[in-house]
Amino acid sequence: MHKARLTALHAICVQIFRHIAQKSLAIRKVCLRNFYAICRPKNLTTHLTHKLYSVFP
Repeated sequence: MHKARLTALHAICVQIFRHIAQKSLAIRKVCLRNFYAICRPKNLTTHLTHKLYSVFP
């Protein structure tokens, strides 16, 4: 009886952990997608040229 309760408790804990892991992974994906959408320059060549001229005027 005691072992059955521990097994059930373990199964519940595993489900909770998986749920939290899936949610945090989904949030991370959204954050990365938003970061790249906001921070990525529209024209990479112009961006790199600007950076080069800012270092070597």
